Amino acid sequence: MHTLYQQQQATAEPTSPGSKSVEVYGFVSWVACLVAGVIYLAWAFIPDRYLREIGITYYPSKWWAVVIPTLFLLIIFWTAGVILPFLSWALSPPLTDKRLIEDPSRGDSQFISSDTDESSIYDIPTAVDLKLSEVNAWKFREFRLNRHRRCRDRNQKLPE
Repeated sequence: MHTLYQQQQATAEPTSPGSKSVEVYGFVSWVACLVAGVIYLAWAFIPDRYLREIGITYYPSKWWAVVIPTLFLLIIFWTAGVILPFLSWALSPPLTDKRLIEDPSRGDSQFISSDTDESSIYDIPTAVDLKLSEVNAWKFREFRLNRHRRCRDRNQKLPE
């Protein structure tokens, strides 16, 4: 019996020996970020007199060396703390919507597998969404049994 990995390896096509454009763009971006970071740190930490001695006289104020990282962190915290929760709230369906309980992409779930194969005993079952009726039936089974017993003991008719 072949595993999924072995099947994928058997059907995989060999790659070309040349580099892909994605790899080249990734490497160029990595080098550009590294160079920009080194230039930024040099500008931030080298005193002005040394920069003027080597002929660099036109550069932004050192105040921006503090403001740029602060603005960057502010944008990250604003996005994570305000914009993402607002989008989550705005895109969520109302609490009365049936989509919160049932998902149309949910497949049929089966608690008991009909496979009696020796290898299927140790397999991890597929993750599925359970129907609300199945969850309630399993969760409240003791409550129903006790309710039936109480009504039977009192000779009462079960409530609907």
